[in-house]
Amino acid sequence: MQKINLFVLSLLFPAIVFAQEFRPLLDPTVACSYGSPDNFVDWETNKTKLVQYFIIVEKMPKSKAPLSEIENILKENVLFIERELNQEGKVVIQFLVNCEGKAGDFQIVHCPAEMANICCQIFNVLKNNLIEWEAGAQGKQNVDVLLKIVIEVNKGKLKIIGYQL
Repeated sequence: MQKINLFVLSLLFPAIVFAQEFRPLLDPTVACSYGSPDNFVDWETNKTKLVQYFIIVEKMPKSKAPLSEIENILKENVLFIERELNQEGKVVIQFLVNCEGKAGDFQIVHCPAEMANICCQIFNVLKNNLIEWEAGAQGKQNVDVLLKIVIEVNKGKLKIIGYQL
C-alpha cells in the first residue's frame, strides 16, 4: 500500500519527489537586483539584504552560442587522463544570468568525487565561454534568472543534456 501511495504522490507532485537543489548565490553583485532601490539596505553595514532572482520565467534566458558550439568548446578544452576515460556520470553547474544577459556566479552543484578533475575543467570552460546570453524576462521586464546546465560524461565523451532541467 505504501508503494502505491508513493507512486501516486510522485505522479501528482513530481516537484516534491524530484526536486532539484539550487544553491544560494556566492557573489550577489552579479545580480541586477543587488543594491537596487527596491531592496532593503542595512544602513549599518551598507549591504543589501535581498537579491531577487527567478528560477522559472515567462521568457527563459537563451545562450547566444548554440548548445552544439558549447559542446564543441568543451570537447576541445576538456582533457581526460587515462584513468578518466572509463568514467561515467553527470556534472551539474549552476549560474545566474542577470537582467543584462551576462552570466556569473558559476558554481558546481554536483560532481562525482572520482571526476573532480573533469568537473573543474568543465567549470572553467563554461565560466570563461558561456558569458553572453539573451536575458530572461518576466512580463516586459528583464530579470535575473538562476540556471543549471547538466553535462553527461560517458567514457571520455561530453554531452550537454540540457539546461534548467
